[in-house]
This record gives sequence, structure tokens and C-alpha cells, in this order.
Amino acid sequence: MQLIGIGLNIYPKLTALYDESLRPQSHQLQSAFEGLAEQAIIGFKQLEAATRDGWLVSDTLSQADIMAVVCYQGAPMFILPDHVNAKNFPRLAALTERAMKIDAFASTVPHL
Repeated sequence: MQLIGIGLNIYPKLTALYDESLRPQSHQLQSAFEGLAEQAIIGFKQLEAATRDGWLVSDTLSQADIMAVVCYQGAPMFILPDHVNAKNFPRLAALTERAMKIDAFASTVPHL
């Protein structure tokens, strides 16, 4: 439940960051962007620390894995590519790669 909670707190930060990025440059609030980014990155660091070689909770895919993968995929794709990437979060990258072998994940990735 704790890992799900971390993911559930990261995701709204990412959507708020994305929304902020859509504003005209002159209307963007840099302090809001920085604060939201910092909070999301702290959450990613917590997930990274909890990630091992298998799934997050047990030997099977769980809701915690789903939340972690959804957040990890969205962050570099849309808003934080310089911060959320395989170099900074190698375990989350490996978890995401494992999940992407499952069609239910792979079929939902937006094609930009």
C-alpha cells in the first residue's frame, strides 16, 4: 500500500507539471514547476530504493508495479526527461522494461 501511495502522489504532480508546461511561457510559474518537479523526483527516489530485480511486492505483478511503471513512463515522455531516465533510475527503468513485455502495458504507450 505504501508503494501504491507513493505512485498516487507522484502522478498528480506529473499532470500538474504537464498542465503548467502548456501555459504560454509568460504565464508559467517557475516556482510552482520547480516545487512540483522536486516532489515528483523525491517520490521516484523512494520507488527506486524499493525496486529490486523482480516485481515490487512479490513474484507477481501488483498494483504497486502498475503505478510505478505508469509514473516512470510518463515523466520522461512528457515532462522530466532530464531527471527521470534510466541513468538516474536504473531499477525503475528495468521494472518498466519488464512490464513492457506484457501486452497490457505495451499496447497503452502513446505514439508521439
